Amino acid sequence: MSETDQYFILNGQFQFKWTDATLVWNRTEYHGIEELCIQQRKIWRPDIFLTNTLTTRQHLGTRDIFKLSCTTDVTLFPFDTQECEMIVSTWNSPSTELLFTLYSDSVQLVSFVPNGLWEISSVYALVENTAAHELPICRIVFKLKHRPTYYLVNLLVPLVLLSVIGSLVFLLPVESGEKTGLSMTVLLAYVVFLALLSDHLPLSSLQTSILTIYISALIVLSCMSLVWTVVVINIHHKPDHVPVPRHMQLFVNCMTCTRNRTFSSSKVSPVNPRMCNSKTSDSSASIPTISSFVAGTHHPAPGTTADDRQASWQEVARALDRLFLILFSVAVIISTSIYFGLTR
Repeated sequence: MSETDQYFILNGQFQFKWTDATLVWNRTEYHGIEELCIQQRKIWRPDIFLTNTLTTRQHLGTRDIFKLSCTTDVTLFPFDTQECEMIVSTWNSPSTELLFTLYSDSVQLVSFVPNGLWEISSVYALVENTAAHELPICRIVFKLKHRPTYYLVNLLVPLVLLSVIGSLVFLLPVESGEKTGLSMTVLLAYVVFLALLSDHLPLSSLQTSILTIYISALIVLSCMSLVWTVVVINIHHKPDHVPVPRHMQLFVNCMTCTRNRTFSSSKVSPVNPRMCNSKTSDSSASIPTISSFVAGTHHPAPGTTADDRQASWQEVARALDRLFLILFSVAVIISTSIYFGLTR
């Protein structure tokens, strides 16, 4: 079976039975001989041919290798099921002169050899004896189902892993200098996978594989990831003397999960007058030293809010990375879930 060129090849043999009034054999006159082998070219044969063959048409009845056309539907590739037919008809004998009758509705698969990419799920035959002056037709239908293991291991699993690697771009710090390089590598990998997939699909616009749409969506997301990475790097390297806009500061506070709260002034505990009159030697320990102020935690002035803190451009870049990571991961999860949901 070739989905790219839309044909399938099989090796088989047809068995036909008909009654010819000119061929009469009386075994009593020939010493009880009941069977006789005669060359086909020496007797009359019905003009039966394969109408969808891709090779030279010839009379059926002998064992041969048949190459037949088969229109494929690759929408669910590689989880698709194809139906290929052997269409048997006559050359010029209408239904008034020749009728097809099935003496067995099953196809014998005695010499069938399993294929690594396809499995035969069912085979059946049906006869269409049309109206008078029309040619009779016999259809032998092969229902072929794809074995998806090869494509799962070599195509789908690497695609999902590439999606995970693509999201790691936003976790890579700008200082590493490898953000754009990783984005470009993932993008080119998607393009290579799309090119490899096109070699397994027919050149047709009648059906479009869902897998092709899925990879195209991943390419679009990878392009957006590259654009977002360039934006983040540009913001990260803005000079410090350029002030960060107010809405950017609010965005940083939102992404870092800080709350706008007012720092209350510290309460001063009342002084015990007895401690003033104390002459103990350790009274000097209650006097704060300079080192205690240096080691202590700095508190903003009373009435200062978290929004009043001036955010840097580096913090803005990190906040954008976090936002783009969430958006990219959600988009990849949704597209992957839709693909596997449609191909179930």
